[in-house]
Amino acid sequence: MANVPAFAHGNLATAFLRAVALIELNGYSFTLPDGEVGAQKLRDFAERRLGERALAEWLRDWIEE
Repeated sequence: MANVPAFAHGNLATAFLRAVALIELNGYSFTLPDGEVGAQKLRDFAERRLGERALAEWLRDWIEE
């Protein structure tokens, strides 16, 4: 059911916000570089053009202590 297109973007947004919350709960800060750049990365991930490792590497670039 979660793979139904109507839920795909909502699930993706929820997962992203939870990842940011986890980063911040661990004492780091996360700043998305640009709204459109971040949105495109998330779309690429949702459409399986960007793998989990590539997304994780990109997220690490924007984490600060």
